[in-house]
Parts: sequence; C-alpha cells; structure tokens
Amino acid sequence: MPPPRGFTGLPQIRYNQKSLITEKIIGGKVLLGVFMIFGGVISVPEGLKNAPPDL
Repeated sequence: MPPPRGFTGLPQIRYNQKSLITEKIIGGKVLLGVFMIFGGVISVPEGLKNAPPDL
C-alpha cells in the first residue's frame, strides 16, 4: 500500500538513512568481492604474459 500523498518524503528519508548504512556495508562487501574476482581474472593472464620474460 502506498503511503498517503503528504507523507511520501518523511518516512522514506528516515528509512533510507537506516538502510543506507546497511547498504553501504553490504555493497562494500559485494564490491570488494567483485573487485577481488575481477582482479584475479585480470592478474592471472597478466601474470602469464609477464612470466616468460622473468624466467
């Protein structure tokens, strides 16, 4: 059920301030995981490319 017209702003702002903190924590963990996965995917081919000259 949508809130009454006059009240659209206030409860959402209060809710968003609370959920923003948890979203930042969850989002930060998700981003960290994504960066770690992408970093691993990118660094493996880079490592293979750079390995022959080093050997």
